[in-house]
Amino acid sequence: MAEENSLSKQIIDYEETPTRNLTGGVSLLVALVSIAFPLFQIYTAAFGTFPNIQQRAIHVGFAFFLCFALIPFGKKAKGQNKIPLWDMLCMGLSIWVAVYMFIHYGWIMDHPAESRNMDILLGIITILLLLETGRRAVGIAFPVLTLLFLGYAWLGPYFPGMWAHRGMGVEELVQELFLSDRGIWGMITGISATVVSMFIIFGAMLSFTGGGQTFIDIALRVAGRLKGGAGKISVVSSSLFGMISGSAVANVGVDGTITIPMMKKLGYRKELASAIEAAASTGGQIMPPVMGAGAFIMAEILGMPYIKICAAAAVPAVLYYLALWYAIQFEAEKVGVGKVSSDIIPRFREIMALKRSLPLGIPVVVLLYFMVAGYTPELSCVWSVLAAGILYFVTRSSWTEARDAGRKLVKSLESTGHSLIMIACLCTAASAIVGIVNATGIGIKFSEVVLSFSGGSTLPALLITMFVALILGMGVPTTAAYLLAVSVCGTALIKLGIGPLQAHLFVFYFAIISSITPPVAPGIYVASAIGKANVWIAGYDAVRLALAGFIVPFMFVYGPELLLIGDSLSIIWACITAVIGTICLAGGAMGYFWKKTRWWERILLIAAALLLIKPGLKTDVAGFVCLGAVFVSQKYFSGAEKRAGSPVLPK
Repeated sequence: MAEENSLSKQIIDYEETPTRNLTGGVSLLVALVSIAFPLFQIYTAAFGTFPNIQQRAIHVGFAFFLCFALIPFGKKAKGQNKIPLWDMLCMGLSIWVAVYMFIHYGWIMDHPAESRNMDILLGIITILLLLETGRRAVGIAFPVLTLLFLGYAWLGPYFPGMWAHRGMGVEELVQELFLSDRGIWGMITGISATVVSMFIIFGAMLSFTGGGQTFIDIALRVAGRLKGGAGKISVVSSSLFGMISGSAVANVGVDGTITIPMMKKLGYRKELASAIEAAASTGGQIMPPVMGAGAFIMAEILGMPYIKICAAAAVPAVLYYLALWYAIQFEAEKVGVGKVSSDIIPRFREIMALKRSLPLGIPVVVLLYFMVAGYTPELSCVWSVLAAGILYFVTRSSWTEARDAGRKLVKSLESTGHSLIMIACLCTAASAIVGIVNATGIGIKFSEVVLSFSGGSTLPALLITMFVALILGMGVPTTAAYLLAVSVCGTALIKLGIGPLQAHLFVFYFAIISSITPPVAPGIYVASAIGKANVWIAGYDAVRLALAGFIVPFMFVYGPELLLIGDSLSIIWACITAVIGTICLAGGAMGYFWKKTRWWERILLIAAALLLIKPGLKTDVAGFVCLGAVFVSQKYFSGAEKRAGSPVLPK
């Protein structure tokens, strides 16, 4: 059990981007900049941000500088300990761009339609830097997408029919993207430079104070003794960790190294173990409060309070995890998977010891208190970060421990600076794309196409939007996929009479599900690598497990009660029937309910799920009839079929 005990005690610090191992004076310089990055974000969140372009330029300057310093040009250069001359030049250009925008902010605002030769030169340089940092930090897909939109803006007159537009020359592109707050320095970059960064820092502080390990231990305690416990541990820990991380791949990297080997030892197929972790980690992005940074962006676009977005997303997120929980339960019953051995389950008093519980619990309470009280999300995060840090140091038992904690905090700040690179580079590129979409009117044109193909009907429009979101989300982080899909499809859904909140959440859900939807499914790739599993089989299993994620978005479009919209009685009844329907959905997907199901019972269970999840008296009655038929069949007419035998627990 030594190996399992070590697994239950570790948290892998998952980082996707920084790969150079710098040495000497350069290493010290980069470390200082990495520490200054989150400190700048904390300072401006606490004492007030600079004017929009100035705040965003400094934020982007930090990210670009660190990207070129830490991430090599290609994979072959991984681990190198020196920065090539070309990257040093790009680091210098990143500083130049940030300083130039900060100093000349006043002139740019006073001369919105003018540009000087230096402006055009720096605008072109910034776009090139944006493309390269996006490639290094995020991957090739997003820069290619950015180039396609730039090409569309430039070559507008040459496109056929309705897709043609007057075109944008180099100078006009620079004015739109660089010399305004509508492109590179637009709203998306602004959210990255304020709210998103502070939540990443908050999540890093919780991890630094042991929050990630505590989440794992809570999951072990809650689910470890249940049937199929290792799979349920993944569900609990990923939902908890997802509240603060908002990244499916990061969730898999942290939880998967613990849960996937544990599941395999208990008898799960390696593909199913990988699929459970990928599906559970993907759900973390729809779990409030962070929601992969989407909640903040959605609140800004819709002009709604952030808390209202989180409240609306809560019930669908619970339904997703409930379906996943019961899918694991039914699979464990079907194949005879056992429980986690009791000697690796931590004691309750160990988890709740003041040294561990206070630095985790109090900051979360502080965050919720300040946000409900009406403070801005970033200022609420500042108070939460301070609370976490102070409590962590106060609960150290000796001066030596406190001193060691201080050193670790400095390293944590440096690591947090690295973590901010990807989100800043991603949001900057996404902001540029949204700027082009707005300037060229392609979003409106695509909305007309969606309305035309759907014939003005809601369901076909929803299906088209679903496929667009899944395709745009392939290999692209959630925030970017959501922004792209909602910019081209959101208007069409709203024109059909769908509420703006429902339309945006619908797009957001499918942008998230793309993380486990083959052929490009980064969550599956990482989980399969950990589990040494076949990617395609794991992808199929993940889609089965996460079937609720494909159905619930349609349901809250047709029944907004699931988003807490409507009178209290309707909301309560809709939630009750949705819970029962979700359990039916899990049974139909996994082929097990009280016992193994026959083909027609699976069809009835899925039908019951669809009918019960959709609010409405007629559909509820029909759903209960289908469920009743399955119950009677399994209870009284299934012959000598038996449940799966009790599993033998590993010793």
